[in-house]
Amino acid sequence: MVVAMTLAGTLNFNPLTDTLKDKDGNDFKLKAPTGDGLPANGYDPGMETYQAPPEDRKSVSVAVSPTSDRLQLLEPFKAWDGKDATDLPILIKAQGKTTTDHISSKHCLVYFIV
Repeated sequence: MVVAMTLAGTLNFNPLTDTLKDKDGNDFKLKAPTGDGLPANGYDPGMETYQAPPEDRKSVSVAVSPTSDRLQLLEPFKAWDGKDATDLPILIKAQGKTTTDHISSKHCLVYFIV
């Protein structure tokens, strides 16, 4: 549906009944999608693919290029002291129906500083 509406350039497009125009101005309809809805052999249950982390995680090393513009190593947060955080500044306020899509890191970066 998303591809059909993108090609049509409108959300009112119904691929079951509406037509599009080709480069020569001729009307055509989109064909119904084909293919398997699910993998023929089912999903991999992960029995042979998952590798549990080692007991001693100090032996784990993560290598990130110092010239990477996408990844960076972060310092771990301090352990929670068991107390509730109070008197924090409000960094984002939303009204109405709000989902994580509205406040995702793609749209804004939110830090909570205690």
